[in-house]
Amino acid sequence: MIKTGKPAQYTFSMSLKNKLIIIMMLAAFSACKKEEFNDLVLTSHKLVRSYYSGNIGASLNIYSTLYPEIADIVSEVEFSVKVYTIEYRTQFEGKEVIASGLVSVPDASGSFPLISFQNGTNSCHSNAPSVSYSSQLYSLLNMMSSNGYIIAMTDYLGFGSSDNMLHPYYHKESTTGVVSDMILAVDELVNNHLKPDHNGDLFLMGYSQGGWATMASLYSMGSEPPASMSMVAASCGAGAYFLTDYARTVLESETFPNPFYFPYFIEGRRENALMDISLPLCFNEPYASSIPALFNGTLCNNEINENLTESIPGLFTQNIITNFSTGTEFASLRTELEEASVTPWNTDIPVLLAHSNGDESVHYAQSLQMMEGLITAGTSEELINFLTFEGLLHNEAILPWGIASIIWFNSFSSR
Repeated sequence: MIKTGKPAQYTFSMSLKNKLIIIMMLAAFSACKKEEFNDLVLTSHKLVRSYYSGNIGASLNIYSTLYPEIADIVSEVEFSVKVYTIEYRTQFEGKEVIASGLVSVPDASGSFPLISFQNGTNSCHSNAPSVSYSSQLYSLLNMMSSNGYIIAMTDYLGFGSSDNMLHPYYHKESTTGVVSDMILAVDELVNNHLKPDHNGDLFLMGYSQGGWATMASLYSMGSEPPASMSMVAASCGAGAYFLTDYARTVLESETFPNPFYFPYFIEGRRENALMDISLPLCFNEPYASSIPALFNGTLCNNEINENLTESIPGLFTQNIITNFSTGTEFASLRTELEEASVTPWNTDIPVLLAHSNGDESVHYAQSLQMMEGLITAGTSEELINFLTFEGLLHNEAILPWGIASIIWFNSFSSR
């Protein structure tokens, strides 16, 4: 469902003098719009890369052997693309923070819809979108602007311009806030400074942590999108939406291939004074004392995993394994997991839920549970598209999901 967001029409009369005054004011505003407008959220922007339309199709075709569906995106390539890093104002726990992100835009005049992309779990500063804009994933996303989209990618708090703080991993309030403010900053960027304009239509997409961030943002802003934008659709890939269930399942397992997830969740809250819980209560030595240094931004996901263990009884204390669900000492942790979860609701926005049934990191049941929950809450089944990737591991499904998302977005008539 696409909402036009058009204001009601009114009929009125005015004097010739007043008409001339208004015409002069509009002309003055139009003349200075791209040069003198005072931004409210955006604080800076910098051009970092350009892609030419003639090369984008050839670059995308490299992936056609593995992903033949990408031909549908190549056929829609129309524009050259410019890529910018930006800084913008946001809030964390009531204090202003300067956040950052990456923006790609069609290098053309005209009005275009905006896609807000939320990336997956990342622990190292060098992999933030505004820093790693030439990596495979972000290069592909940048090139998607050639299909006629403005694409926004927040770094999240703890990365880019805010890398002096530890990322508050899976913290819903700050995540939805930084996503919403990024959207506002990009809207200001294009409407006030660049050739393209934003036409007011908004798409959301994200994978893994980004799938959760997308679902949480859709819940947060779905009925009232930023700056009266029209929410068109959202694509959520392999997100963990029900974190208490997720934690319980992991603690009941013998091994887990991404042991850094839970230390990240807990340490991100401890370091930012969001939760008071001791690491030795949750983790065995030598891991408990080493965890703070592992999350200093220099180590990437797999490097942190190598400093931990995949053995659940080896990493976690017997206390948390046995008493996680009922122990009073873990009440604050259970509260944080519940507050970070996304409660299904009745939405009128089309949602694509995608997940691989071979996902070893985020359980396939999380997406099934979200689909069932949305329907139970009143969401029409016709608005939910569920896409299963057969047998792919968590990271293997990222590109198939991304391609499917853009193709699905292209089916809407907002471009």
